[in-house]
Amino acid sequence: MVKWFSIRHEDDPVILDHGYLQRLGKHIGERETRELLADGMLDLTDRLAVLRRHGEDGNLKGVADLVHEIAGAAGHQGLTAMSHAAFEASRLVRENTDPDTDALAKLVLQYQDASLTALSQFCNGPSGDDVDG
Repeated sequence: MVKWFSIRHEDDPVILDHGYLQRLGKHIGERETRELLADGMLDLTDRLAVLRRHGEDGNLKGVADLVHEIAGAAGHQGLTAMSHAAFEASRLVRENTDPDTDALAKLVLQYQDASLTALSQFCNGPSGDDVDG
C-alpha cells in the first residue's frame, strides 16, 4: 500500500501545502492565486456539504462521485490531507462491496474545518504585493 504521508506521521498530516501555493503564485500571480483559491473554497464548501448529506443518507453513488471530485479539487487547492483522505475513500469505495457511506464521508470531512481555515488564512493573509521594500 502506498503511504501518502511519507514526511509526517499519519496522525499529523500536512493540511495546506504552502510551497505548492507559493509556486502557483509565482506562475499566475499572487492575487490571481488567492482569487482562484477563494472561488474554489466556495465550491469545495458546497461539495463537502453534499458529501455529508450523501454519507448520512447512505447514497453510495453520491459519495463515490464526490470523493473522486473532492480528491482532485482539494489537491489543486493545496489541501493535501483532504485530498489524500478523499483518494483513500475513493479506493475504499472501489474495493469494498458493502462500504459504510457515512464513515467514508467522515474520512474526508474530518479535515474540513482545518483545511478551510488554513485556506482562508492563506487567501486573506499578507501577500508579497502588500509588503513594502
